[in-house]
Order: sequence, then structure tokens, then C-alpha cells
Amino acid sequence: ALRAWRPRWDECPGLLEIPCRLPRGPARSLLVGLVSLVPGLHAVEVRAQPASADRLALHVADARAENLDAALTRVRELERRVARAFGLPPPLRGLP
Repeated sequence: ALRAWRPRWDECPGLLEIPCRLPRGPARSLLVGLVSLVPGLHAVEVRAQPASADRLALHVADARAENLDAALTRVRELERRVARAFGLPPPLRGLP
């Protein structure tokens, strides 16, 4: 809400596209909804490709390198928690 009253013009919005490591279905749908609740992130779409390589496109309010790293860390943590909630094996680490 503060951004509406005191916008920072030094922000650099952008898109971040990452592999989605959850299987298609309810777990992935929950992840997309949860990502949109994280301040500064909004899930734009899941780009369907071969099942193992689907991509999650995210709008990032500030796409500077340090903020992209933080956004990726948040998404990967949500992904891990959603997998656990659905009884799925944890997503492989090491993927961007």
C-alpha cells in the first residue's frame, strides 16, 4: 500500500521465467495462487511444454539481480512446502 502513496521510481519491473518442478494438477495450481500472495511477485502463467519442462512466468516488481535471487528463493521454498503438503517427493535441488 505504501507504494501507491510513495512510489519508488528506481524499481525495475520485469518477468522471471523458471522451471516449475511440481506436477500438473492441484499442487501446481496451489503454488501459482500462493506465489501471487508474495509481495512483489505475481504468477503470470504456466507455459506448458513437455511435462518435465513446464515454465512458470512471474512478474517481479523489482527485477534487479539481488531481488531476482530473493524471488527465486521464495518460490522454491513455496514449491517445497506445497510438495510436502500434497505428500509429493521434494522437488530436486540445483535447478534454477
